Amino acid sequence: MYQLCHSDLQQRTVQIHRQEVRLGTSRDAWLPEVSADIASTLNIARSSSALGLTGEAVSMAGNRNTFLNTEMGVGASMPLFDGFRIKNQICADQFLLEAATADLEAARKDIGIQVATSYLQCLYYRSLAEVQRQQVEVSRQMVERAQILFNEGKRPQADLAEAQAQLASDEYALTDARGKTTLALVELSQLLSMPSADGFDIADIHETSEMPLLSATAIYNNCIQTYPSIIAAQKNILASESNVEIARSALYPQLSLIAGVSTGHSHIFNGDLRPYLPSFGTDLVDNLYEYIGVKLSVPIFNRHQTRNNIRLATMDVQSRKLALDDAKLQLCKEIQTAYTNALVAVEKRKSADKAEEATSISVRYEQARYDAGRGNIFDLHEAQQKHLKARQDALQAKYEYLIRQRILDFYRSN
Repeated sequence: MYQLCHSDLQQRTVQIHRQEVRLGTSRDAWLPEVSADIASTLNIARSSSALGLTGEAVSMAGNRNTFLNTEMGVGASMPLFDGFRIKNQICADQFLLEAATADLEAARKDIGIQVATSYLQCLYYRSLAEVQRQQVEVSRQMVERAQILFNEGKRPQADLAEAQAQLASDEYALTDARGKTTLALVELSQLLSMPSADGFDIADIHETSEMPLLSATAIYNNCIQTYPSIIAAQKNILASESNVEIARSALYPQLSLIAGVSTGHSHIFNGDLRPYLPSFGTDLVDNLYEYIGVKLSVPIFNRHQTRNNIRLATMDVQSRKLALDDAKLQLCKEIQTAYTNALVAVEKRKSADKAEEATSISVRYEQARYDAGRGNIFDLHEAQQKHLKARQDALQAKYEYLIRQRILDFYRSN
């Protein structure tokens, strides 16, 4: 998944470069188009006049002669009026470039949320491992205490066995917590496109975020016009509207400025007639001509292609508008969900802190009873496990709260 996110950013960046090239191509459409042409045709003349012969050469030409006609030239054409097709194409490509840029920014925001979430997940597992390490120390002290009491004959061997079993269980849980911490760091390093996670670690953070005074609706109204996914959808609408005008441009006449130079040469395969024909150089000079003018093309009927293209472009506008509505609805859902999750996380954290404090008191009470000989090790272990679970729940509530706050901050700071 993490490599996919990095690849997605690269693909969107390539799409921006591709759209920049398209925009440059559209702007260059106003430049003249220059081309050189050369054409050779094999002709069979049925009369001497086709060869341009006179006098004695007419009788020698006969009724059927074959000659090779070669024409060459350089021509240029530049659009003067094209029904505003080029202008609207430039607009469409500019809007698509802006949409691609907004898509890239939206992808970066999504990955930013993933990085923040992964970062806090690493801190959670690391804190969980520290809590578990502390519990192992407590269990180790219990084993040592149970061993002394057993040696003194004050406690049965069952208490010692129970303490040893609990220590083994806590050590297993510590190993598991450390493994999850390592995996979380590896996933974060992959998300950051680091070549290796060796020696990679993260620093703790200070809690500064608080619940916003603004409601979810206010946050939505503040970012609806500037959120990247919304901007991309709006730009796509503008681009599709420009495409409608591009389709309509085919209804207008097309006016172009044309200019060029051309010449040609004819080679006859009848050797008897060659003395009567001009040389290659003379032929090129004699046939040389230049031209300049305007070309007007008026559309009359093209099998309803223009009409259908306009209809398709109009339908695309409607589709893009529906996509904008979906993007707004999706953004509203995301903000509502993030805001609600943040509120729930606040309440869960308060409850978890209270539970941790209450189970801490219970552990101290059971420890005092056990030390005084009025309690048993099973009740003490049960109280310790409840306290451990409460501490784990408090940690989970803390980092869930921080994660929800960071997600909400992405929408508030847009």
